[in-house]
Amino acid sequence: MHVIVKYAGKLVEVQVRSALQHVWAEMSEKLSDIVDHGIKYGQGNPALVKLLLKASTLVTKEESEESNLANLEERASRLLALETLPEDKQREIIDLQREITDAKEKQTPVREGIFKILREGIDDLSKLR
Repeated sequence: MHVIVKYAGKLVEVQVRSALQHVWAEMSEKLSDIVDHGIKYGQGNPALVKLLLKASTLVTKEESEESNLANLEERASRLLALETLPEDKQREIIDLQREITDAKEKQTPVREGIFKILREGIDDLSKLR
C-alpha cells in the first residue's frame, strides 16, 4: 500500500508492506538493478518473471492463511468473552481452538520456507554484482 503524507511541509510517499512483501520487493529490486529494469513490471527474462510470480503467489497464499488465522482467533475471542457459553458454543470454541492450533502448526514452516527462499535469492543476486 502506498500512502502519501505531509511531513515537515513536504509530501512523502510511505510504502506499507508486510515482512514477506518487503523481502519479495527487495528481491524484485535486486533483479531490476542487476538484470533488467523491466523485470519489476513483468518484462524481461521469462525465468525471472516466473520466479517473481511464483514467490508473489506464495506470499499471497501465506498472507491469506494469516488472515484466516486472525479471523479464527477473533471468533474464538468473542466466544470466550461471553459470560455464559451455551453448549453449542462450547463445542464451537473447541473446534475453533483445534483449527487455530492446526493453522499455526502449518503456518510456521511455510512462512520460514518462504523467507528462506526469498533471502537466498537475494543473497545469490547480491553475489552477481
